[in-house]
Amino acid sequence: MGVIYLIIPLTESVAEDVRGQGLTVPHTRSDARNPTFREIRAACESLPGMRGEFRPSANGKWQHANLRGPDGLGNADTWTELSVSGYDGRDDQPLSVGFSKGWPSLILVVVRELAKACGPLVVYPDTGDAPVVVEAESSVEVLLKSWEHTHGQS
Repeated sequence: MGVIYLIIPLTESVAEDVRGQGLTVPHTRSDARNPTFREIRAACESLPGMRGEFRPSANGKWQHANLRGPDGLGNADTWTELSVSGYDGRDDQPLSVGFSKGWPSLILVVVRELAKACGPLVVYPDTGDAPVVVEAESSVEVLLKSWEHTHGQS
């Protein structure tokens, strides 16, 4: 079994939760939001070397993509599974996003790209470890070093 990572916009209530876990939080933005399907595709397509194709689930309410590509940290063939829920065919509707399994570094690269369009986003692993706040200008290397979830991982 792998880790599931939920991606949540950094609203004031989410910031309170993150602060409650002893973490520093940047200023929240009132316009932080979930990404649209168009923005998710654009973020993935904008990353050099990224490969993956979105495909619908059997009931059509989910879209999945197995993503592969470099994480920008010297790892050439990292991977993760990205899922969006609530997709109804409209590319401009904000959607819930998550990742399952894979390389935390690649997940952070994709989330950082999404944050350029949506404002700060928070990555919550389902392990009980503290989340990490990702902004458009975040350094993936710095995030990995400070994120307790990745301590002890290679």
